[in-house]
Amino acid sequence: MTSQSGTTWSSPLGRRLRGLVYDSPTVLPPLGRVIDTIRQELDSAPVLGVLLVRLENWGLVSHILRWEELIKIQDGLSRAALEMKGRGLRQLDLPVDPGLAGEGFTVILSAPRTASVLDLPTVEAVARRVEAALLDHFSRTLPSELFDRISLEVGAGLIRRPEGDLTFEDVLAMGLVEAEKAARAKYLEVLLELGERVEEVLDSGKVDVLYQPLVDAAGDFVVGYDTLPRGPFYLNLRLGDVFFDVAARSGLTHRAYDLYHEKALAGALGRVGTKEFLMLRVAASELLERAVRVVSLLYRSEEERLTPANVLFLVGSGQTAAHFSAARVAFRSAADMGFKLGIDIVSDRPFALDYWSELKPDLLRVSGRHVTGIRQDPDRLELILMLGRFAHRHGARLLAADCANGGELTALRRAGVDLVQGECLAPYSNRPVPPEAGA
Repeated sequence: MTSQSGTTWSSPLGRRLRGLVYDSPTVLPPLGRVIDTIRQELDSAPVLGVLLVRLENWGLVSHILRWEELIKIQDGLSRAALEMKGRGLRQLDLPVDPGLAGEGFTVILSAPRTASVLDLPTVEAVARRVEAALLDHFSRTLPSELFDRISLEVGAGLIRRPEGDLTFEDVLAMGLVEAEKAARAKYLEVLLELGERVEEVLDSGKVDVLYQPLVDAAGDFVVGYDTLPRGPFYLNLRLGDVFFDVAARSGLTHRAYDLYHEKALAGALGRVGTKEFLMLRVAASELLERAVRVVSLLYRSEEERLTPANVLFLVGSGQTAAHFSAARVAFRSAADMGFKLGIDIVSDRPFALDYWSELKPDLLRVSGRHVTGIRQDPDRLELILMLGRFAHRHGARLLAADCANGGELTALRRAGVDLVQGECLAPYSNRPVPPEAGA
């Protein structure tokens, strides 16, 4: 069993448990505060149960929400667990914070007060009840577009009384790692199911493309259209960022972009003006191949058509940093073909201004929490001002997306953005529609 303990401590979770530092209090007591209680439980019972509750984010949750809102979601989940004591959990069960910041929490299940001993099937049954209750909490407290971007898994494990060379710390870590592995196994099951749904959607071709006008901030005229894929309404994959995230994790990126680009271009023919452009999202690793594919789509028909000058490929900023050498070659090659290039500034990684300047994009797009509430937050305004100066210095335009109201639109105009898009101008539609016609 000593080797098993060594394996436990060498696992990713085990290494983190060795060096946990609590930097801020949560609604749950930290694991260190209840260590003595767990020791006492093990003195009177040979086995305790342990649950590990973890959250998985799909798509761009961290980009859409501020960190305060993400913490509020986590705290709401923790409070829901506390409220389950006496209802799904026993009063002596202990929901605790193991120090896995923002990733979940742990429930230590007290030993039965009878002669029976906890076994894994019993703990797994409790895990299923807890998972169902917490998912119900999410469905009641989160808006649907956010609920569809989060999955929750509860893994079960056992903390056994130390024997031989094992210490209390060893068996505690072993139980937590066992529960964490079970939770991750459930995540893989969810991913497999969602991946199969994506494959079904791609096989059937049932993907809609939504369009939203991009408006000149100074002149109020349409310069182009953003595009987003949408899966069938009965799947949570209807959200474009979730659809692409699942496709990427399932190894279906190529097919997803193939169908999306083909449908986006087909829906824009005859509706997008010769001086307007269509914005197509693409992964950095797929850019060059997608550019070649789109060229063939553009020139496949003799009917009225778009040209590469009418297409802007939008690549996520984190992807350009992760695959910079390949992105640099792909950007230059796509530009040589006549395409426009844009960088979508998402907040999953630090800004890499030196990378962006080297890629020479035609457009920078800022959205999500960087735009929402700009009137009340001087830091966001300062960020927009900085990005605008940077874009203009390098010959690019700055696009501000997710503009929700007239006040934000006025603030963005004063900040010097070049283009805007958002609900206050026109919502996403199943075909390109100018704001005036969509009003």
